[in-house]
Order: sequence, then structure tokens, then C-alpha cells
Amino acid sequence: MTRSRPPSRGMCRACGYVGAKASMTRHQAGCALRQATDGPTHDVFRFRVSGTDLPAYWLDVELTPQATLDDLDRFLRDLWLDCCGHLSSFTIGPQDDSNFDPYRAPRRTRQPPLAKLGLQPGDKFGYTYDFGSSTNLTVQVQAYEAVSGKATGKIKLLARNLAPVLMCSRCEKPAKWVHSWEADAATGGPLLYCGAHGQKTRDEQLPVVNSPRMGVCGYAGGSDESWPPTPSTPTNGQDPLEADPPTRTLIQTPTSPEDTSVPDQDLDQEVLAYVQTLPLQAETVWLVAVQEMPDILPPEEGVPAVVLVVDAASGQIVTSEVTTDITAQVVQEIVIETMLAPEADDLRPQRPGQIFTLDAALAFSLHTALASLGIRVERRDSPELEALLAHLTEEVGAEMQAQIECQRPHAFLQDVPDQDVKALLEAFARFVNAKPWQNFAPDKPVRVSWTNPDGTAGQLYATVMGDLGEVFGLALYPDWLRYSKHILNSFNPELVLLATGGLESLTLSQREELQPEDWERFRAVGLPARAKAAPALVRVGLTGTQPPTVPLPPLTAVLTILSERAERRASPVTSLKAASGGVSVKYPADPRDELSPEARRGSIELRVKSSAGPFAYDGEVVITGPPEMLVRQAFAQARRLLDQKSMQGRTVYLPYHLESAGQALEDGGLYGDLHVRVWENRLGSPALTLAHLTPTGPLIDGGLATIEVQAQGAEVTGLTVELQAVNPRSG
Repeated sequence: MTRSRPPSRGMCRACGYVGAKASMTRHQAGCALRQATDGPTHDVFRFRVSGTDLPAYWLDVELTPQATLDDLDRFLRDLWLDCCGHLSSFTIGPQDDSNFDPYRAPRRTRQPPLAKLGLQPGDKFGYTYDFGSSTNLTVQVQAYEAVSGKATGKIKLLARNLAPVLMCSRCEKPAKWVHSWEADAATGGPLLYCGAHGQKTRDEQLPVVNSPRMGVCGYAGGSDESWPPTPSTPTNGQDPLEADPPTRTLIQTPTSPEDTSVPDQDLDQEVLAYVQTLPLQAETVWLVAVQEMPDILPPEEGVPAVVLVVDAASGQIVTSEVTTDITAQVVQEIVIETMLAPEADDLRPQRPGQIFTLDAALAFSLHTALASLGIRVERRDSPELEALLAHLTEEVGAEMQAQIECQRPHAFLQDVPDQDVKALLEAFARFVNAKPWQNFAPDKPVRVSWTNPDGTAGQLYATVMGDLGEVFGLALYPDWLRYSKHILNSFNPELVLLATGGLESLTLSQREELQPEDWERFRAVGLPARAKAAPALVRVGLTGTQPPTVPLPPLTAVLTILSERAERRASPVTSLKAASGGVSVKYPADPRDELSPEARRGSIELRVKSSAGPFAYDGEVVITGPPEMLVRQAFAQARRLLDQKSMQGRTVYLPYHLESAGQALEDGGLYGDLHVRVWENRLGSPALTLAHLTPTGPLIDGGLATIEVQAQGAEVTGLTVELQAVNPRSG
């Protein structure tokens, strides 16, 4: 039997009207609550944004003529798309794709306002987020119209599709999870699971969300997954997000409960059904307690609290969790999750026979939620639990305070002469006014070199930040290899910090982002009293902020050089060599620039051992080349040379990307351990020389090959490739 697909319906954000896409277009043209009752009128564009391949997902948005496509891009990312900060682009008018490079960030220019794009009602254009696992959207101009009232922003959401009803691939119940790569053979779509099914592959699943990006990459939802509500939720014409929030209390007790055995309707009923199948340990008693920790975080970040679950017989902590969103439902969910996956290694999933808690309101809440599971809940005094909770709260509070301290900025102006502080302040102010991010591409670094007072050579690489209009300044790297590792591992912030050992930047920062003594130093040398921001030199590592390492005089010089070029000509910079105060700048930088005469001597040997399968050569491929040769060039030449050799039906696998064998994040998620990426053979990736591979240690190409790199004393003029049998004693 063929299942018919119902028309996609959506909800008006202003009045709560629910209708199909076509009727929503008519409704928005005359929605009374969209208009203000008084005030001047202003012109706006009304766009319909739909999934190109999934048209059931759609948005109606209102934009002022002063808004830009950048504003729309940020809006779509925040609400609908952004998972890992991928590239995106709009496609308007005829396109010449002959030089298209999906891996190279486009050079950004200031976007014109929509009013200057010549858009007319009925016009359509495209949008793509992520050029790997792409999500494609179609944007249609529905109207250019006048609305009453004062514009409160450049862009506003008018309507959004109601979330499609998706069913579990196993049982036809509402789906909660989507498998991130496996397809349903029956429908051709992704595998969908309810809360109970798919437990064994939960690490490979993403939540079902109301977005055309659902199930792709790492997308887990946007900034407003709560709206629109499900059709069964009464709205009475009111926007749920505009309703007054309930007064916050730790646990609220209903005033007149009529039936305390009904499960809490806010809990996932599919999960409760699955918990019902767990063995009931009638003799097991858990103690559950909650303790708030005020004065740890700023008020706007919430009040953290410890939720503690303890086995009464052994005193063993079954679960302890810290949350800043403590409500009765949160505690219920933590207790449910504890039954499904206890933190204690020697405990299996189970239902305790009884739960005691210190708080009467919490006891009632848990009883209401868990009575259907056969679990009795009572309030009991327990001095032992109170003492344990107090001890744990003290420990957690100390740990959180230590983490906060680790994130505080380090002072960077101590022991710096006043004239150097003033020079930095003036150079940075000039940099901000000159806006060199409009001239220098953000994906091409500048090499800065100088001689230190002790006669040693100094260098750094810098990229200009500001093209996105959010952060202004310089990203700083001590060498090319760490710049390259940042680019290649930027999909995971923790992996970036592991790969680089820490990231340093000089940026325009708010007063609270600087140490008070640094702010006062700037004030003393001329920072205006009304100023709210100043330059901050910050270094961030895996454990928090670290003392900066870059000296200030070279930073002042490079700011001055970049500003002078931006002031002199408004055109994009293709190349630049300049010097100021003993500091030299070259743009764009080349990976060979930093190789000293000593580093260029001798040769580099790569030993590649393939594990790509039974038809691959089972010996070692030994590649030897000069240190300054690019890795991409070396592998390309090696492949051509190997094509000339007789392999007797076997093939030789050479790497297409290199990862560190020893640097990795354990249990990186869906794909297992995440190894630090060192080099990739794709357009737009930073180039590396063979010399850059020597300090990286053993390398791997996923599970396909292992690569050992050694510097050799013998000079070579070109590349050589040898096939060698593996020494049995070495593997």
C-alpha cells in the first residue's frame, strides 16, 4: 500500500495560525498581529526558505532592505544548519563553475544590502551549507511590502514548518533518533528509532530535529528547537517563546494532586517503556539528593547544583552530576539515565526497589514520575547522605572554581615599557580603522621575522581576522606546522588545542576580557575613558588560558605594516614584502620560507608500509627527497615512478592524508579515536615540506598505512622510490 504524504504545514509566529505552505503565504500578507497597532511603516522583504531536496522543511523570514546575505547566512546557521562551522555560499544569477574549489574559503568582501541586489518578488536563488555533506536550500522572494511599527532587527522569523511526523523504522512509533549514515532499505531514507530501539548504535545516532540538516555530520539542533510546538500543544494564538517564564524554584510540589501514580508526561514515554523492561531489584535502595551551589558562577550563567545518587547499602556513588538547569524534570531524567547506565562499573542497568530522598517536594516529584515503574519513593532523613552531599558539593565547588580560574586571562603588559604599551595601543587602533581584513585573505598567512636582542632569529605566522565582522585582530602561530595543524583540525576545538599546544591571538576585546592591571596600563598611556574595548593578547590551551609567548614589538610592527597597505590602496593584496623597525613581513607566506640553510641540507626518507588489503604491496615503499620538496609533490612523483615498475598484479598504496600516530583524542565519538591531522592531499589544504614531517613522529593514514620519517645526511637532487621487503624481525 502506498502511503500518501500529507502537505507540509507551518505555524505563524505572530498569531499561532497553522496552515499549509500555500495558505501561509496568503496569511502572512494579511496577518493582523504581524503589524503594529501604531507607529510609522517601513519596507521589508519577505523570503520563503525551503530545503531544496526536502521541501517539507521551510521558513518564512522578514528582512529589512539594509540586511545583507551575511545576515541571512548567520540566521540560517543559528536556527537551522550549523554543526561544525562549515563554509557556505549563496548562488544568485548565472554561475561560472570552471574554477570552483569547494575546499578553499572564498575571499570575503563587504556584502551589499539587499536593496542593491535588484531582487523582485518571484526571484529565486540558492544556498549551500557545507561543501562536503551539503545541505542545499532554495530562497524565494515572496514580497516586498510595507509593515507598520518600528523594525526591531534586520531579520525576523515569521513562520516555520511544523516538525514532520517521523516513525521508528522498527515499530512505527514516533522517532526520536536518526542514524547518521545507515539507510532504511524500505524507504531509502535514514534509519529512524524511537527511544527504546536502536540502543546498541546510539553513539552513531543524532536526535530527530526540525531541520533539513537532520542526521547530517554532527548536527544536533538549532537555537530554537522548541518552536513551533507540536500540533497537540495548545497555543491560543500566543507565541510560546513570548509567554512569561515560570518562577524558578528548585522543586515545586503540586498543590492538589489527584492521581500520583500517573507518569510525568514531560518524560519520554518510550524511554519509560524501555526502563520498565529492566530487572527490578526489590532489595536495592537508592538515596537521591540535590544541593545548589550559589556564588560559583555569574548570575547570568545560572546556579549550578549537584545531583547525587547513592546506593544505601554500600554507600557507593551510583551517579553524580552537575547541572545549571535544575528542575524536577532534570532530576527525574538523571535518575532514569542512572537506571539505564549507572556510572559505577560493577552495576548493571536496573530499577531500584526503593528511593529515599531528603526533600519532600523532590520525593513527590519522583514518586509521580516513577510509580508506574514499580519503584517506591519516600522522604527520609539521612545524616550520612547529608554529610556525603556536603562533602561532594565542596569538592565540586572547588573544582568549578579552579576551572573558572583556569579561564581567567593572563596579564601580558607586565614589565613592558610604557612606550611599547602606547605603541601597541596606537598601532592596534590604526589597524581597526584601516580594516585590513578587507584587503588580506583570511586563509593566507603572513610571515613575520625579526632578530631578538640576544641575536637569535624570531618568527611568527599571522592571519588577519575580521572578515566575518565578529572578531578583529590577528591569529598567531610560532611556525608553519602549527598553522597547518590548526586549519586541518579545526572541526574539533579540543583536537586543535592538542595539535598546536595552544592558540594565541591579539584581538579587540571587552574590558572584562583583560586583566585589570592591563586595562589600567592602557588607560595610563592614552586609552580614552569612554572606551569599552582594547587589544588583548591571549593564549588558550587544553587546560585553560596560558601566559602569552609572542613579544609585543613585532606585533606592533606587523599591525603598522598591514594598516599602511590598507590605507594606501583599497584593492585586495596579492603579495607584499615590507619591513618596519627591524621586522620583516612577507605575504602570502610559503612553507619553505622558514627552512634554514641547515634544515635544507641532507634528505628526508619516508618509509610507507601499506595495510590496504591483500592486493597491495606488502613490503615497504621508501621515498627519499630533498627537505624543501612539498609533500604533495613528493607523493605525486612517487606515484608516477611506481607506475613504471612491474608489480606483478599488485598495487602500491601511498597516503592521501597523514595523521599523528601518537597524538589523538581517545573515544572521539562516532569515528573512534580522533588523531591529529598533519597533512591532506586536497585543494585548499596548507602545503607542507618533507622537512616539516620530521618532528611529527610516526604517522598513519587511517588504517591504510603507517609512515616513518627520518632525516638523512646524504644529499639528493631529486626524488627516488624503492620497494623493499619487510624485515621479518621488525614486522
